[in-house]
Amino acid sequence: MYHGDEVAASVYLTSSDAISNEGGESGVMSITDAEVSSKASGMNLIVVGGSAINSVAADLLGGAYRGEQFTSMTSVADGEFLIQSFDWSGNTALLVAGYNAADTTKAATYLQNYDVDTSVGKKYTGTSATEASLVVA
Repeated sequence: MYHGDEVAASVYLTSSDAISNEGGESGVMSITDAEVSSKASGMNLIVVGGSAINSVAADLLGGAYRGEQFTSMTSVADGEFLIQSFDWSGNTALLVAGYNAADTTKAATYLQNYDVDTSVGKKYTGTSATEASLVVA
């Protein structure tokens, strides 16, 4: 519908078998830290935020790290982010976190726009919303 002014829309194209179900038992839903134990059992997760502010991220990284401790545990410094996959009780938890909130935003933007191998054990680090590298151990 055209109302005489410019209009913007967020449109997502997916395969015909994709499911989006806010709050349902399957598909895609957003949950908070407090809801993880009751709503995320048996599900793959995308965990957004660093371990200092997200309890699931803290579980994945082994502690609630910030600043230099976060850098020491993840090799991610100020201006950088990580996208890393972990085993989560037989499912996959994909951690999307930056050194700070702005870096986490870059990580989320990168994940939305570029192909990332989400196999357990894969880790990407990056410095901008358009550039990241697979870390090879």
